[in-house]
Amino acid sequence: MLDTSKAKAPGRQSEGFQENTSKRRNFSATSCAIEAQHERILQALRWRPHTSHDLRAIGIYQVSTRIKELRELGHTILTDRVTLTDVFGYQHPRCALYSLGA
Repeated sequence: MLDTSKAKAPGRQSEGFQENTSKRRNFSATSCAIEAQHERILQALRWRPHTSHDLRAIGIYQVSTRIKELRELGHTILTDRVTLTDVFGYQHPRCALYSLGA
C-alpha cells in the first residue's frame, strides 16, 4: 500500500529552533527599525524632555506608539500637554511633552 500523506518539511519547531533575543543589535543612526527608534527616543529623553514634534524631527513618526511600547518594556515616561507654535506661526495645542520618570 502506498502512503499518500504528505510529510512536513523540517521547520523551526522540529529543529528546536530558538531565537537569540539577548544579543544587542547594532543599527545605523538613521535606521527605521523599531529597536533603533526606541534607542533614539531614550537617548533624547535622557538628555532633556522632548515634544512629539521634536521626536519626529529625529525620525520617529509614530511617536505615541513607540512611547507606549517603551512603557510596556518597563520604562517610566511621563507625558505633559503643552502648546507649541511652529515656524509658520501656527499653534498646536495639547502637543505631548515626554520626559523620563524616576
